[in-house]
Amino acid sequence: MNLFRCIICLSISALLFSTASAQQKNPESAVKSNAAETKAAEKETKAPAAAAKKEPAKKEMTPEEKENIRKQKEAEREAKLKEADIKKAEWIEKTIKYGINQERKQAVDFIPTVKDSSKKILLEKMLIDLLAKESDVGVMVKALSVAGELKITAAADNIAVQLNNASEDVRIGAVYALKDIGAVQKKDLLSEKLKTADFTVDSNFTTALIETLAEFKAVELFPFAKEKFTNNTTTKSYRLSLLIFLGKIKSPESYDFLLEIFKDANEDIDIRGYAVNSISKLERKDAAPAISEVIREIETYPFEKKKRFYPLYMYSVTSLVKLGDTSAYDKLEDSLRSDNTGVRIQAIKLLKELKDSRAIDILKYKAEFDPSTKVQSEAISALKELGVDYKKVLDEKTGKDTKDKAENSKDNSKENPSDEK
Repeated sequence: MNLFRCIICLSISALLFSTASAQQKNPESAVKSNAAETKAAEKETKAPAAAAKKEPAKKEMTPEEKENIRKQKEAEREAKLKEADIKKAEWIEKTIKYGINQERKQAVDFIPTVKDSSKKILLEKMLIDLLAKESDVGVMVKALSVAGELKITAAADNIAVQLNNASEDVRIGAVYALKDIGAVQKKDLLSEKLKTADFTVDSNFTTALIETLAEFKAVELFPFAKEKFTNNTTTKSYRLSLLIFLGKIKSPESYDFLLEIFKDANEDIDIRGYAVNSISKLERKDAAPAISEVIREIETYPFEKKKRFYPLYMYSVTSLVKLGDTSAYDKLEDSLRSDNTGVRIQAIKLLKELKDSRAIDILKYKAEFDPSTKVQSEAISALKELGVDYKKVLDEKTGKDTKDKAENSKDNSKENPSDEK
């Protein structure tokens, strides 16, 4: 065993001795090998830098070149939009002809979005034809709405035909479409429809007729409107609509009748409110004394009764404002002190319309300190109407306050440093 160990030790020694001898005999080869490896590594490191130096620098574009590129991109974008617009118009055309009703309704709704003039003319002609013969109620109602939106006056005759449609929705749509396109030439036809209406039962169709004829200034209907208003069987809804009608047609005969209704203490409060509102639309400034008298009377009422008459009070004050009567200012200033947020907002809106510079100080207060952010916002808007950019003042003040607080906090921290353990 010892002999075996001796043999192994001698073999290892011989191996080490031979390796050392080889290195001593040829030391230059080892150095050369290391130098070659170092040089190769350096070459690899310098290669990218050399390649980068050889690449030519990119030439900076001139402003003209940049503008040409921008115009080219813009032209390409416009071309794509035009192509998409034409495809959309073709889709609308085919869908109206061959699609299911739900899709056809959607297609009609898209007509106003078409930009190409030739395609739009084609689609408007299709719409006019559709208004004469369409059988689906949903599609017809949508077509009437779009015709009114686009103000297609050439569609007036086909729209008028639909006043006899079995569907009330279609009839209502036809009335409003005629109003939207300004088809005053159909006023007589609409008047005949109104005169045959049942005023004992509320109907949106009849209301639409009253509204449209008011827009068309059908003053010749004053006697009819007066007769229907005074008829005990006429619903309250129609009576209110007729009061609005009398204000909009601005017939000279309307004034005395409306003033009589407004002053009637036995009349419904809402009716009186609508009457005085219509008086303001007639722009009769000589109505101011009578309106002020009613306001003073309401102010004498006990609390509960005054609360009940408050809508009439505000209608009256509003009418004075619209008539340009500055005596309404004090009433509005009192309303700004109300606990009711809605009352304060309404008062500010009226002050904005009155444009009285006396309101500036109280509006500044409301803009900064009112407990309602809605009232604050309305006050800022009213101040702007009066030429005061108070939002800027508040922003600057808020910024200064924030800066002052930060500086105070910094000073306090220096005066009262925290205890360190």
